[in-house]
Amino acid sequence: MSEKPETRGRKPQNKVRGAMSSAERKMHQIERQLTRINELDPEQWTRAECLLVLSRKDLVGLTKWALIQLAKLHGFNVTITKTTQKEATP
Repeated sequence: MSEKPETRGRKPQNKVRGAMSSAERKMHQIERQLTRINELDPEQWTRAECLLVLSRKDLVGLTKWALIQLAKLHGFNVTITKTTQKEATP
């Protein structure tokens, strides 16, 4: 007689951690994206990963590559040219 009554609602899919809040799900999503950004070449980034790079201050060094990949994903022809900076004459 000490049986627990069956609870209503959907069972959590992740049985180890249980149900996650929306903030926890978003945190795990960003962690997965950051892992992909660090492991893959910029040519393999998705649109979401490029936008994540552009939105984070700690990834400023990758901004150029994110912009190039984003342009390619949207169908723009991108050519990378080496520019030299001229010293300002006093």
